[in-house]
Amino acid sequence: STVSLEREIAVCDHPRTLSTDGARVLVACQDSSEIAVLDAASLASIATIPLDMGTPGVRPFGVVHDPRGGHAYVALQDA
Repeated sequence: STVSLEREIAVCDHPRTLSTDGARVLVACQDSSEIAVLDAASLASIATIPLDMGTPGVRPFGVVHDPRGGHAYVALQDA
């Protein structure tokens, strides 16, 4: 089996990791300190979640959905 690129989507500067629960795709946007939320079917942007939390320079490093549903977890770099 061969993996191939089907398309690229501009989401943010320096996207680091992504996770999907089947309905949404979450993208850790390292340079903008936010999580981009996309609709998994259309890949359209639905929301942006800021992560600055009053601490300048906090950058999301990883994001993962809880397989039980309802939650996602973000690992922060330089927090």
